[in-house]
Amino acid sequence: MEDKEEKQRIFSNGDLVKLIIPLIVEQLLMVTVGLADSIMIASVGEAAVSGVSLVDSVMVLMANVFAALATGGAVVAGQFLGQKKFKMACQTADQLVLFISALAFGIILMIYAGRNLILHGVFGQIEADVMYNARIYLLIVTASIPFLAVYNGCAALFRTMGNSKIAMNMSLLMNGINIAGNALFIYGIGMGVEGAAIPTLVSRMIAAIVMLMLLKNQDFPVHFSKKFYFRFKGGLIRRILYIGVPNGIENSMFQLGKILVLSLVAGFGTASITANAVGNMVAMFEIIPGLAMGLAMITVVSRCVGAGDYESARY
Repeated sequence: MEDKEEKQRIFSNGDLVKLIIPLIVEQLLMVTVGLADSIMIASVGEAAVSGVSLVDSVMVLMANVFAALATGGAVVAGQFLGQKKFKMACQTADQLVLFISALAFGIILMIYAGRNLILHGVFGQIEADVMYNARIYLLIVTASIPFLAVYNGCAALFRTMGNSKIAMNMSLLMNGINIAGNALFIYGIGMGVEGAAIPTLVSRMIAAIVMLMLLKNQDFPVHFSKKFYFRFKGGLIRRILYIGVPNGIENSMFQLGKILVLSLVAGFGTASITANAVGNMVAMFEIIPGLAMGLAMITVVSRCVGAGDYESARY
């Protein structure tokens, strides 16, 4: 009887396992590579680790904003998939990538224009060598924001289709390029924070381009429309923002709190900033299962609710 009920559900137990395991691996890869980044940068010196960690706290805030908007798009696309409205799901994909790309370019301009306010206003009077490293890292990594936004959007759409393996493979590719690039530029050429920033930019660029190419495949349930129109559709954008904005505010409040704490830690000196950065990176391992399950729930519940199958959503 249970087997029969399971077959009738949109996601069987086997489907859930296939969705969740790659998500856990993807999150584990991200945290592990982040730790590897810190270890590699540490060879440049404490000031480099401190400068990078200060900028990364701002970049994580940006990543949370785009992840939230991607979640909004994924939920809307998932509901359309549950309703078997495949054309609308594809149009949602178009609008999501178009909107977050435009937003990302706007954020780049604001960061470049207000970089002194960000570094001096938020983190105060930090040591000169830390500020020097933070400024260089910020200038290079900020250019990767549009690619990070597009990657997040595309990855969320693949998860909506129940295909978390592609996002996992792209994370593996991106992180592999990042580590190899760090090793080449930091250990091989002897560069400073530039050696950590350039591979981050290149890896995000490649991952975003590959994801865009994959989503052009018309065989996927959600893909880019054959005729991609570069204009916004207010109705779909509002639906995406209706879910994405509250989610973004929730995530951003938590990260803003961490930035405020970091601004206090920055006053204690370089060693304290470095210790805080490494401690936070190690602590990320604790929340990997929760992050993975949260992403899986977005896919499962949106599809079930879209199909009107609330019993499967509860299951």
